[in-house]
Amino acid sequence: MAAFLDKSLSKELDILRKSILKDTPQKIKCIEDKEPINEESVLVTYSLPGKSRSKKMLFNYELVGRNGNDGLLQRLGGKKVTSGCAIVPADKEEEIDIFLKRHEVEFSKQRILLLEN
Repeated sequence: MAAFLDKSLSKELDILRKSILKDTPQKIKCIEDKEPINEESVLVTYSLPGKSRSKKMLFNYELVGRNGNDGLLQRLGGKKVTSGCAIVPADKEEEIDIFLKRHEVEFSKQRILLLEN
């Protein structure tokens, strides 16, 4: 039975590998053709463990805005990527740090260059 599982898994991995690699030359070419934006950015990941639902909502309203009002990200020229992840211009890094520390949020940052807006 174990041999059957190993062969089956091996076939699935081969299919997955071929699927991933199939378009790789085109993806690489696409990336090579794009010039990075001249603005360095910071990828910020954050989490809100132990925060009440209302505290999480208030945090998000202040971060991304509500009812047509801009949030901090819009004022800084940043963007929310997904839940718990945002991108801000590197020159606005200190402002996002202050905001996250004020809300006592766990976060990490990484400097990045974007290929396009």
